[in-house]
Order: sequence, then C-alpha cells, then structure tokens
Amino acid sequence: MLTMSHRMIVVLAVCFLVAEPALAESWPRIQPFDHTYNFARPQDMYLSLSIQTVTGKLAYILECASPENARARAENFHYTHEFECRLVLPGATHAPDNQLLTDGSGKAGSMSQAGFNWNQLNGDCYRHPDYGAQRTFHLRNIRLIITASNVRFTPEVRVGQVHKRSIQGLTIRVQGFYDPSALREFAAPSRYEEPKPLLPDQPAGLLDCIKPVLKPSSAGVR
Repeated sequence: MLTMSHRMIVVLAVCFLVAEPALAESWPRIQPFDHTYNFARPQDMYLSLSIQTVTGKLAYILECASPENARARAENFHYTHEFECRLVLPGATHAPDNQLLTDGSGKAGSMSQAGFNWNQLNGDCYRHPDYGAQRTFHLRNIRLIITASNVRFTPEVRVGQVHKRSIQGLTIRVQGFYDPSALREFAAPSRYEEPKPLLPDQPAGLLDCIKPVLKPSSAGVR
C-alpha cells in the first residue's frame, strides 16, 4: 500500500511526464543548418545566423564573436571568453532569453559552455568533452553543435609571472538539427569538471586535460 509521500512522488512523476511532451510541442521544428566561417583575426570574428522554422518563420538567432569585434561590442555581448556564442530569442534583451545556452537559472556557476579560450583548444584540451573544440547542446527540440578548427595562436607573451597566448584565427562550424529528444528549455550543465590550470598561479596558462573528470553527480546529462 502506497503511503502519502509515495503517492505524491507518483503524482509528480506523472505530471513531469505529461509536461515534457507539452513543452516539446510548444517549441518549433527548425530547418537544419550547417555553416562554416573562417576568421583570420579577432577583429573579424563575428557571425549572426537566423534559425528558421520549417514554415520559414524566425525562431532563434545564433551569434558568435570575439570581444575585439566592434559590432559585438556595440551589441553589448557579455564576454567571459576569447570567442563566445549565444543563442537568443528574437528581440530578447534580458536574461535568460538573450542566452539560452546556459542552464537558465541565472545563478553564479551557470556559465555558458559556448565560449572558447586559447588554452581549451591547445594540446590534449582540444578533444576534451564539453570544454574542447566541439560543444554540443540539446534544448528546445534542437541539437546544436559548435566546432572550432584550424586554430592559430598568437606568440606567447609574459605578463608579470603569467605566460599567456590568445586565439589569432580559427574556423567555426555551426550545425543545427531537429531533435525531438531535446526536451530541456535551456542547455544542460556539463557532466565534467572544468579543467584546472597546470600551474595554479597561471589561470590563463596551460590546462590539465589529460584525464577528463566527471562531476560527482552527472544529473545534467546532455
């Protein structure tokens, strides 16, 4: 015989199962896309892609840019990386609708996984899941893949005790597909711990990416 608490758990589970198809039906089916952009220098790094529904309506806008790009600065793109992408609803100016590639909580630690730094694209880090050259997001009936390749770095410079490089140029491929299994409203957080600096006093230096570390709880499975 079910107790009151068990009945409540069953009711909540049923509500969740009913809610998922309802949410999925509320998100439009997008037209697939596959575009490649070549950037020779940070000042040129800006792309804006209109994502359309199968009926031709504007559903989302994907933007990627470097903070050194004048257009991106004018549009108040909030950067935490050398090259960063955001998926937005048309006309959105405030969170969370102006960046759907976070978990949507707005809390500290809900940073987007759609940003790239030079040390994430170097050596072993290039193939690191979620923090390497390829980032995959599942949300709103969409599977979005952002891939960096042909990465060129500036020569190493020394600022105080810190040895630093930056992204000089790269190729970005963005792909989007209809994915009815992508039932989250916002992108899930990574299942992996963020790679730590090889030298603790040089956070902008090389990272330890030899062995990716799963988080103790990997509930945010993508």
